[in-house]
Amino acid sequence: MATAHRPHRESPLRGALLRAAVAVSLAGCTAPARPLGEECLYNDDCVEETLCAARRCRAICRDERDCPTGWKCAALAQGGRSVCVATDHPDFCQYHSQCPQPQACGYDGLCRYQCREARDCGDFNAGLRCDLDAGVCLWPQESAGAAP
Repeated sequence: MATAHRPHRESPLRGALLRAAVAVSLAGCTAPARPLGEECLYNDDCVEETLCAARRCRAICRDERDCPTGWKCAALAQGGRSVCVATDHPDFCQYHSQCPQPQACGYDGLCRYQCREARDCGDFNAGLRCDLDAGVCLWPQESAGAAP
């Protein structure tokens, strides 16, 4: 004769302990914060006093005095914050209209010259090259996945 199957009931204490153990183990899986200049996707990727802007951890600033000599304090396109960048760094943008003409807002949130072939970039600066996949001019040390 078969006995009736009783559904298993988990105790509330056991469930709470299991959830706590999972949370503790996952907390150890986060990557350490990245220092100034390292690649990032989110602000949480960067150490304190830095923001993730154009895929790099950058120092927060209020004005030029907060930045190293030869750098400027540049306003981000959104969020009302500013970060230190080299003086020749492209402007940050969210829309094409935020860029000086003939530049357009690039995939990386930076004002870039657009191109369809190599000579489109050479007109602006002989050191630029055309990334045909992204359709923007990049410096030789840049790749489409990285930002200056």
